[in-house]
Amino acid sequence: AWYRDNNDTKRAASYFLKTLSYYPNQAYALYYLGTMMQDDKKWNEALTYFHQLENTDTLTYPKLFDKIAACYDSMGNLDEAKKYYFRSMEYDDLYTSSQEHLMKMFFRNGKMNSGNYLLDLLVKNKPSDALVYYYNVAALYASNGDVTNGFYYLTKSFEKGLDDIDFMQNDIRLKCLKTQPQWNKLLKKYLPGVEI
Repeated sequence: AWYRDNNDTKRAASYFLKTLSYYPNQAYALYYLGTMMQDDKKWNEALTYFHQLENTDTLTYPKLFDKIAACYDSMGNLDEAKKYYFRSMEYDDLYTSSQEHLMKMFFRNGKMNSGNYLLDLLVKNKPSDALVYYYNVAALYASNGDVTNGFYYLTKSFEKGLDDIDFMQNDIRLKCLKTQPQWNKLLKKYLPGVEI
C-alpha cells in the first residue's frame, strides 16, 4: 500500500500480485489491482479483479458496484453498467456517486426523463452539491446542442451560487450556449461585476 500511496504503481502491483499468490481472495489487493487497471483504462483486467472481489467481499459493495458499472460504461456496455449502478444504489441509496454516474449515462444516451429523475434524487440527497449537478446537466444538454435545457440548468446552477466565470468561459461543453444572446444576459444578471 505504501508504494501505491507514493505513486510507485508498478511496485505496488507486484506486491499486490504476490499477496494474491498466497491469499487469492485478499480484498484489499483485489480492489487496488482493479482500481489500478481501471485508472490505466484496462477495463477487462479491472473487471477480472472487481468480479473476483464481488464474489468474496460484501463490505465494499456500493463502491465496488460503482467501479464495475463505470468500467462497463466506458466499454459501451450500457446494460451491464446500468445493472451495476442500480445494484450499488440498492446497497446504499444515498451513495450519490452511482446516482450521478447513472444520471450522466442516461443524459448521454438520450434518456432525459430517467436522467432528470436521478438529478432530482441527487439534489434531494445531497443539496450541498446541487450547483455541481445542475452545472454538469447544463453542460450535458449543451454538448448535445439543446440550448433551451442548457440555459435552464445553467440558470439553476447560478441560483445555487455558480460564480466561476473563468471555468465557464473555458468549458467547451457550453460552446453552443456562448454563441446565444442569452449567454451575456445571464452572466450580467448573476455576475454583475464581471467583465464579459
